[in-house]
Amino acid sequence: MKPGRCALRPTVVAAAAAVALLAPPAAQADPISLIAIGANLGFTGTAALVAGAISAYGGYALLGLQIYGGIDARRRAKAAQRDATRRYNASVTDRSVSLLQGTPPWRIVYGECITGGSVVAMFTSDKTTVSSRGIASVKPDGLKHLVILMASHEVQALGECFIDGVSLGTLDSSGYSTASDWTTGTSQRLVTVTFSTTTTLSAAAIEIVSATTAGVNEGGPWNIDRTVAISGGGLTLTVTDGLGSDLVTVVYKAGVNPAVIRVQKHLGSDSQTVNTYLSGLKPTEWDSSHRLRGCAYLVVTLDLEDPRFQGGPPNLTCRVKGKKLYDPRKDSTNGGSGSHRYATPSTWEWSDNPALCTRDWIVGEYGMASDNADIIDSFTIVAANACDVTFSFNIGITGFTQPTYRCNGVATTEDGREAVLDKLADSMAGFAIYGAQWQILAGAWTAPVMALTDDDLDGQIEVIQAGAGIDELFNGVRGTYIGIDSASPTDFDPYQNTTFVTADGEALWQDVGLPFTNTKIHAKNIARVLVERGRNSQVIQYPAKLRAWPLQIGDRVTVTSAEYGITTPKTYRVTDWQFGLASPVTLALQEDAADAYDTNDAALADPTPNTDLPSPWLVETIALATPESGTDHLLRANDGTISPRVWVSWSTLTGAYLKDGQGRVVVRWRRVGPDTDWREVQADASDFGVYLLGVQDGDRVVIEAWAVNSGGFRGASDTKVHTVVGKTQAPDNVAGLAATLQPGGVAITVTPSTELDVRAGGALEIRVGASWAGGLRIFRGPVDRWVWPWPALGTYTVRAKWFDSSGNESASDAAISITVDEASLINVDELRENAATKVHTASASSVSVTGEKGVPTGTFTDLVTYTFTPPHDCEVLITAEGTGSISTAASGTLGDYAMLSTRLTVNGTQQGALRNYAIDQQIGFSKQASCGFARAQRFTAIGGVSYTVVLQGQQYVVATTCTVDATLRIEEIRR
Repeated sequence: MKPGRCALRPTVVAAAAAVALLAPPAAQADPISLIAIGANLGFTGTAALVAGAISAYGGYALLGLQIYGGIDARRRAKAAQRDATRRYNASVTDRSVSLLQGTPPWRIVYGECITGGSVVAMFTSDKTTVSSRGIASVKPDGLKHLVILMASHEVQALGECFIDGVSLGTLDSSGYSTASDWTTGTSQRLVTVTFSTTTTLSAAAIEIVSATTAGVNEGGPWNIDRTVAISGGGLTLTVTDGLGSDLVTVVYKAGVNPAVIRVQKHLGSDSQTVNTYLSGLKPTEWDSSHRLRGCAYLVVTLDLEDPRFQGGPPNLTCRVKGKKLYDPRKDSTNGGSGSHRYATPSTWEWSDNPALCTRDWIVGEYGMASDNADIIDSFTIVAANACDVTFSFNIGITGFTQPTYRCNGVATTEDGREAVLDKLADSMAGFAIYGAQWQILAGAWTAPVMALTDDDLDGQIEVIQAGAGIDELFNGVRGTYIGIDSASPTDFDPYQNTTFVTADGEALWQDVGLPFTNTKIHAKNIARVLVERGRNSQVIQYPAKLRAWPLQIGDRVTVTSAEYGITTPKTYRVTDWQFGLASPVTLALQEDAADAYDTNDAALADPTPNTDLPSPWLVETIALATPESGTDHLLRANDGTISPRVWVSWSTLTGAYLKDGQGRVVVRWRRVGPDTDWREVQADASDFGVYLLGVQDGDRVVIEAWAVNSGGFRGASDTKVHTVVGKTQAPDNVAGLAATLQPGGVAITVTPSTELDVRAGGALEIRVGASWAGGLRIFRGPVDRWVWPWPALGTYTVRAKWFDSSGNESASDAAISITVDEASLINVDELRENAATKVHTASASSVSVTGEKGVPTGTFTDLVTYTFTPPHDCEVLITAEGTGSISTAASGTLGDYAMLSTRLTVNGTQQGALRNYAIDQQIGFSKQASCGFARAQRFTAIGGVSYTVVLQGQQYVVATTCTVDATLRIEEIRR
């Protein structure tokens, strides 16, 4: 016990309360506030109240559900904890790299993991090489030496090392990598020396390749093989054949180290000595006092001739089998059996048991820095044993057995110590609780130790929390872990209980980070415990008689209560304990169930139901009928305007909190297409449907609806897709159709329509031809009379139909026949100046003009051609009009815009200037666009001569097609 620490009774501690669960709305009471009250130790006639100030760790099991400060405080705490968790999770990624740090944080490695380190020192030294001539050379600063701190404590082992994720493979006895990725590929070099009798080498010889004496005589050059012996550890060559002292040229193999990296490992023992290699190179900078005792580190030597090391220190990681831990189960002086002693770390052993890792963090000066005596090790022993219980699972067809919980990861003093404690507790789905002393609890089931009945009550049970709010309820957990062969977080397989999803009406996810968990199967097991334990969120306050005095935090009890109708014993876990001389033993109890800790998915939505009342969170799923639109659903305005609308209806809702006007239905919709916003309308749940306004005929709309009960909880949605139909009833047929010849044209009249949706937004369409379907449309507009100017001579059937504002047309067309002759069209007495005496027309549609034609000298495409022969000399007026449109994207190059150029030719001669019409001047256009064009041209014609008039077009664009509709009108004007 640290000096000055209050030695309160060990059981006077408090845990966090519930994890989310459904509850009736009447029971959604605001959680009570637990207030730490100083103990009255004087006992002066008034009752002394003993209460524990609580702290509980184990983040995701407690996420925002501690019972204190009311709903607002609870939500603020939840947000603060999420923020702390995000910061901690962000720091996890730093552990996959080795950083250059002058004052590095302490690094604590639990279990076994791959991690980076802190580069605490960096040196360079010269590299000695031997040339092929046997001459030693020195490359200044050719080697770089890094001292990388891997752990701020002794470790069990420093294993396989990696650079940028690539293994260094097996290291030889000197620490050099033997992997092919990290060698130059050769361990020998051929060296040539010339000497007589004997010589001393700078590079030791392994094998003589050749030894000769050369000369020249009258017969030409000659060579004599010589015998040379290797001695002196390969550094001396001696000629031994006795043939004289002539010069001998020897080619020999010299051994060279092919490795480009060397790693020397130090485990951090208390007796650790200096790295002699480094101190030999740098005796001043790294003298014999640089032993780094109590620190596990690597000395990494890099050959800077390797281009991979020339851009700066590489990212090196190492598989570290980390801290040796004290295990009270192995201490015969602390309730265990064995030689472990807390005061003698040399008796400790390596372990990845989460309860032991959590204990180490609590007492370590790098962690919570608590006294060893502040740990209730009876709880530690139970938790450690629970973590070691094995379970079986299969991967494919192979079966495996593993402990239930393991802890493998890295913590640093840069991390919040409470955040680290949370993550350590999460690795066993458990808790670390502090009041007067620390209790470590694993996520495991233990049998109830006491049965509480009405006979044990010393007051009235109070329901503190019937269940968590809908914003805290979850039925699935997803998140990250750090795999055995990885140093970076990755996603584990999400866990979701389908029974819970069905009960909740939708998927509700909770995100977690498990940096001390290194297998998917353990991550999934923890996720399953969190999800299933989360269904048990009822918390009650139980005033008990002194029989409950021996209970401790973490104990499980059963409760029966006639008042609350609990006839079958219901299991709770003790999360708080308070007592006063004039007050009962007051217990805070959280419901619990064995099913939450097994390895099977829960089959019930609520293994421990609180009440038989219908759940306010389980809202009935709405069932939409097929949406309707059309004539029967039109909205008619006073001015005759008709607007379509969509009727959305649903089956009768029968939910307890939806009937009798208690709930509502939310319907939202939007048009199918990009950048369309949702629109929303609401109706009482007792209604059967609602109209959607603002739709247009032909719209394709997505409709989604859901029910919301009186508690504000929503049910699952239903979705429909509907194509809007406007008015389908056809307008009346045209009446009173008449066609009258008059100078210059044909006057066409009809009886005006009386239908409002024709008069407002409708139109009269006139065609000529043998049938309506095969006729040529000559007019469409919102009028009841029109003059057809200068039709060609002949007999025509004029047809007419009404169109309403919805686009519906008359069921049948009205028709009338009329013959057009020159005498009828031209009244010489009334002929005005410049009036035409004969009119010719021609048209064409959908003429494609493709490719960049070049302006103005490119090739033109013929759009409309007409040939005529005037009987008399006359002046000819040519009128050309039409539209050009594009529908495909341009290439986006400079100057790439859509433009149509037109010209008129008569008998091959261009008349007038070239006319240009911009369709889309935006460079890189990508939308449909069109433009209209019109031009007129005059020329003098000679009677009896045939003339061919051609309207031509060319396009100035690269990557699209221009489509043209055009009409020619040729008027002969006789003077």
